[in-house]
Amino acid sequence: MGEIITFYSYKGGVGRTMALANVATLMSQWGYNVLIVDWDLEAPGLEFFFQKHYSSNIGSVLKKEGVIDLLYKFLDRQLDVSEVPDLQDCLIEIKIPESKAPLHFLTAGKRDGDYTSRVSGLDLEAFYEKNGGYFLETLREHWKRTYDFVLIDSRTGITDIGGICTIQLPDIFVLLFTATEQSLQGTVNIVKKTVVARQNLPVNRLSLLCLPVPSRFDDREEFELSKKWLKRFEKEISSLYEDWLPTSVKVLDMLTLTKIPYMTYFSFGEKLPVLEQGTVDTAGLGYAYETIASLLGNKLDYVNQLLENREEYVRLSRTKTSVEKSLSQLPGKRTEASDFLRPTLTSLVIQRLQRGESINLYGEPGIGKTRLLEDIRKAGLEGTHIILVSFRRYQYSYDGFCKAVWTEAGIEGEPVVSLNQIIQKLKDRNQPIFFFIDDFQYLPDNPDIDAKFNQDFIVCLNSIKNSTSVSLLTVTHEPVNNLVIFINKMPLTSVLNLTQLEVNPLKHEEIIRELERRFADYLLDAHKKKILASHLNEQSDNYALLMNYEVKLITQSDAHLTFNQRLDTWRIHFRKDILLKKSATQWHRKIKSWFLVMAPFLETIGKIKKLTAGAGPFFKSIADKFLKPNGK
Repeated sequence: MGEIITFYSYKGGVGRTMALANVATLMSQWGYNVLIVDWDLEAPGLEFFFQKHYSSNIGSVLKKEGVIDLLYKFLDRQLDVSEVPDLQDCLIEIKIPESKAPLHFLTAGKRDGDYTSRVSGLDLEAFYEKNGGYFLETLREHWKRTYDFVLIDSRTGITDIGGICTIQLPDIFVLLFTATEQSLQGTVNIVKKTVVARQNLPVNRLSLLCLPVPSRFDDREEFELSKKWLKRFEKEISSLYEDWLPTSVKVLDMLTLTKIPYMTYFSFGEKLPVLEQGTVDTAGLGYAYETIASLLGNKLDYVNQLLENREEYVRLSRTKTSVEKSLSQLPGKRTEASDFLRPTLTSLVIQRLQRGESINLYGEPGIGKTRLLEDIRKAGLEGTHIILVSFRRYQYSYDGFCKAVWTEAGIEGEPVVSLNQIIQKLKDRNQPIFFFIDDFQYLPDNPDIDAKFNQDFIVCLNSIKNSTSVSLLTVTHEPVNNLVIFINKMPLTSVLNLTQLEVNPLKHEEIIRELERRFADYLLDAHKKKILASHLNEQSDNYALLMNYEVKLITQSDAHLTFNQRLDTWRIHFRKDILLKKSATQWHRKIKSWFLVMAPFLETIGKIKKLTAGAGPFFKSIADKFLKPNGK
């Protein structure tokens, strides 16, 4: 399903329509099927940005029927509530240079002598009384099934007609504002009103994701003043990021990355800087629009990659659509990449592995990291062999680990118990191979581990980085690079060179999608799904909780309680079980490894005490001071 994105500004003259036109141009070049809609009925003009890219002249474009005509056709009973309107005669194809997919345009309406009176005379109250809201739902669902992205240019300010594309239609809300009080406060207030209004809709909606974009922002001439305004923005609009921005990413950094600079040349006429100027100049408008387009292309997901490596993040957005389409065409497998628990992150991992990167995927327990590995396996990537082994199971047996890898690899003959030899056999295949090691956190700081998991084992894993056919992925709770591993009970530090990728707890929209996949309406109706999604959204280990709750729901556990009481009861029991499981093994291992690491130091302390026992008062006082816990 596609995403509907509304571009909104409280005040005019902020570059909203220009931003939409340039983002749409890039998305079309990247291969996304995009529809742009001019919903600024009182002051339309989106068509002028593409004058050079129509097959006919601008006059023919202005004669096309558009949004206002569709609304009147419904009012006049020419269209039914559940009828998908035939838009073929309305849509205009825009031919973007080097475009990999069509860019379609629905204008505000036929610009004849009656246009102004038709807009001013539109009776929205009558429209909704005749179930016009459900007609818009039909149109919305059709657009989401047909296009990857629908970009809507909204009216400024607070208007009834603008409320349709700010409240009912969007999945993502792009908010452009300038460094003025009226623009900033107006933007914050419109979001508050929109959130309240969406809660009163008769249809279910996921949380509205807001992307604030400072526009016409000149930080070259007034650098110190611009810094003060960015700080002001951060203070006023931080809450708008809460539904999608990871806590590890600072709001100020996002504002700095997404601001659109002011450039005098592009303030004259309707231009497309992404074509005229390109996207290479970091101070240019094209570069800024590319950043915004990549955020939207990645559906505001996995944003910390944008901070770490912007070029990589943009490339993901450019190429993700081809990965998703190739996955959807595989026979007998998943039909859509959106069926994954985390579609964007899964696509990112697949692409990096296909390029031969070695990755450490890390995140808190209970967030579904193993599910990501399973999703990649089920994708059925053509020509790629996937090996998945749990390190937890074989931490005490290097030979067992090697045999498991051998079996998973499908190598014929008697298994060998040398990972080096197995990896060499895999490389000799000249076939793409993904080597997944789950629960890899059981390797470091583990004094009871098999001694064969030594420096040579780490060197062998590092050697995979030099392979063109084998890619390594390890899964841990915390990032793993510098490892303390135990060889014959003695700690040694080893370096494992892996690209670090963090997995965050499930987002609200990901939880909703998973609930829809797992629970039929007879088992869990829409209202209860909404309650459960909100409940899970508050928990860090929400995927593990969801799995636990699924069993409870199927077995009708605690059916005598209300639904909210059942959820609270199950959560408390789940937490107790987790604490009991952790307390025995993990704390024992940590304490034991600490004593082994500290053993040489403790032995030295014992020798110092022994040497200074018969020493004079001067040396003894120094030793005592050194050995006291609070000694400096």
